[in-house]
Amino acid sequence: MKPLFKFAAAAVVALCSINGYSQNKTYLSAGYDHVSYAISEGRISGSFNSKLGLHAGLGMEFNLASNLYLDGQLNYLYANFEEGGLSVDAHSLYLPLRLKTKAHLSETASLSFFAGPVASYGISGKLGIDGYKEDLYDSNLERFDVKAGIGCGIEFNDRFGINVSYDWGLLNLVDEDTSNKVNVLQAGIRLYF
Repeated sequence: MKPLFKFAAAAVVALCSINGYSQNKTYLSAGYDHVSYAISEGRISGSFNSKLGLHAGLGMEFNLASNLYLDGQLNYLYANFEEGGLSVDAHSLYLPLRLKTKAHLSETASLSFFAGPVASYGISGKLGIDGYKEDLYDSNLERFDVKAGIGCGIEFNDRFGINVSYDWGLLNLVDEDTSNKVNVLQAGIRLYF
């Protein structure tokens, strides 16, 4: 666990230091997440949706060319699921890397579209069944996941932004016999500095 936190701290320091030497922008992000755990086996399928989901983190936008950007983030994501006697509290690191283009709507507003991969890593989680709790990752549930995502946003005065994105899980998180994938719908704000 400690190497993961050291990597995350090094990534934050690198993002901030790169920002000082170029025209790139650093930002804080936070918002709502709707996390869906989709399960299908043969003709039977279903989903387990989060009751509450939140994210917060730090990101950086690198200007590659005119109206073309590389956007990277390091987010903490929390999701809570409850259904019947089953509950899950999951904490993870969420690392999207997006290629983004912008269209200027006016002198103070621009519309952006982005797409790219997301890596996520489960830090910790608790599975509760009728009051009994155990570690979510003690079972055969994988901590690491890869997603593909798209989204759009609007920015105002290069200081404030609103974004919406959807990320499709690409890896099976339990075994190869069933499809067990996590999809995430995010809506959030950004504060650039």
